[in-house]
Amino acid sequence: LQNSSGAVAEEFCKTCGGTQVRLERAEIRVSVPAGVGQGARLRVKGQGHNMPDGSVGDLYIQVNMELHESFRMHGKDVLSRLTLTYLDALLGSTVVVETLHGAKQVQIAPGTMHGDVIAIAQCGAPGRDESRGSHRAIVQLELPKEISCEERKVLEELRELQRAKEKEKSRRATRSR
Repeated sequence: LQNSSGAVAEEFCKTCGGTQVRLERAEIRVSVPAGVGQGARLRVKGQGHNMPDGSVGDLYIQVNMELHESFRMHGKDVLSRLTLTYLDALLGSTVVVETLHGAKQVQIAPGTMHGDVIAIAQCGAPGRDESRGSHRAIVQLELPKEISCEERKVLEELRELQRAKEKEKSRRATRSR
């Protein structure tokens, strides 16, 4: 058999089997540029296989991003869930939202609905163009499973006020036709 340089070898090296290439495990540091996303390929020059002619190939790395328990990516935007009580959503509130850049205080507008999105500018992931995405918190309303007798009484009074308001609104609409 001939080796890679064309010479006939009588005995082959036990390590490379005559290929003159030895596979080794190596640890290298790679700088991943901002804005690189899922599935991107990075090229690291001169860190690939040593070839029999003495040249060194390039190493190609495919980026696989692990899922985070609280955050999801959508382009440069980071998505998370924001759980609000029905009272905070109805009356408005100030809440703390965890972002990639730490905790941020956010004002919740009165009348916020389930599924509304609260955007926090410049708190997302960096892009390749040095811009930064937003953190987008998707509102989920949390309703209590149990309420006290006193809470029930107050809520029933509120319901009666709401029904009276709707009746009046309906009456006005009928008169204006």
